[in-house]
Amino acid sequence: MAIAWLGFLAAMVALGLLNGRIRTRGILAQKAGPNRDQASPERVQLLLFTLATSAMYLASTLAWTDTTALPPMDDKWLVAGAGSNGIYVITKVIRRIVNSARAERTSQQEMRS
Repeated sequence: MAIAWLGFLAAMVALGLLNGRIRTRGILAQKAGPNRDQASPERVQLLLFTLATSAMYLASTLAWTDTTALPPMDDKWLVAGAGSNGIYVITKVIRRIVNSARAERTSQQEMRS
C-alpha cells in the first residue's frame, strides 16, 4: 500500500510537470538583487539534497518488506535536511538585508543629487 501511495504521488508530480501546472522555469534563479535570474547556490544545494534524499528513501522503500507502513527515515538524513534548509533560509535573510541596505543607499544618493 505504501509503495502504491508513493507511486501515485510521483505520477501526480510527473503529470503536473508535463502539463505545465507545475512550473519549473526560474526555479533555481535568485529572485531579487543585482544577480537576478542567475542560479542561486543555496537553491541548487537544496534541490540536490532533496533529490539525494528522495533517491535514498525510494531505494529503502523498494527494499522494505512491511506492506503496512513506510520505512523509517534515518536521523542523519533528517539532521542533514534541517541543515540544508537552514542554509537556504539564512542565506535568504542575509540577501534580503544586503539588498535592502543597497536600495537604501541608492535612495539616499538620489535624494542628495
